[in-house]
Amino acid sequence: MAPFYDDIMRLGRYYDYAAVAANLAAVTAARRALELGVGTGLVLQQLLERRPDYDVVDGVDLTAAMLEIARKRLQPWFQVGLEEQDVTGLDLPGRVYDLAWSYGGPWYWVPDGGTWAMVSHIRPDEDNARGLARVAAHLAPGGLLLLGVQGPHSAYERPLGDGRTYAQRLDGLDGGFRKEYWLTDDATGQTLMRQVIDYRLYSFPAAVAMLAACGLRQMPSRGPMFLEFALS
Repeated sequence: MAPFYDDIMRLGRYYDYAAVAANLAAVTAARRALELGVGTGLVLQQLLERRPDYDVVDGVDLTAAMLEIARKRLQPWFQVGLEEQDVTGLDLPGRVYDLAWSYGGPWYWVPDGGTWAMVSHIRPDEDNARGLARVAAHLAPGGLLLLGVQGPHSAYERPLGDGRTYAQRLDGLDGGFRKEYWLTDDATGQTLMRQVIDYRLYSFPAAVAMLAACGLRQMPSRGPMFLEFALS
């Protein structure tokens, strides 16, 4: 997936990175920041181009190949540190943050009948609870956790405009759904990349209760790209 990730995200117009970065930059008091699921560093690049004044900016991800691309992309910013970690065991000794966020990372929100549902890349409930608790343990009092707001998942095909087509399909699972996605060479029909991920889905009340159990309470949002939660 890593060699194709940037093309799928940008050529496929998957996310509005400028809007995500602008929303994060609006948290002007933050000096120490952490991205959960940093991927190839696309969000951090946009953010640091707007806000190069952070004292510390860290990112964690499960995938070493993604982090390798992110390290090259983020070389210009001395304050960036990247680590291969599972958020369910998040351990950054001595690091406490004013701001942490996930956009397309382990947790995010999608529309759900006039409210929101929380999507997680982590299937077991106990691992979700543990991961959120580990994030909260790395926040300063009053520190913020921002979880991204995205459109609903759907099945579709989208040409990238360079002779390749991205496609995805969904299947229901107990308590969540399965997403299969792939990239195809239009000329040969060859599948260049294929991946399957199983997601957990939480109702808004259930998700808010899980966050509250970690000391995180919902706050007014500064923009449309995130819901915000502060550590009590």
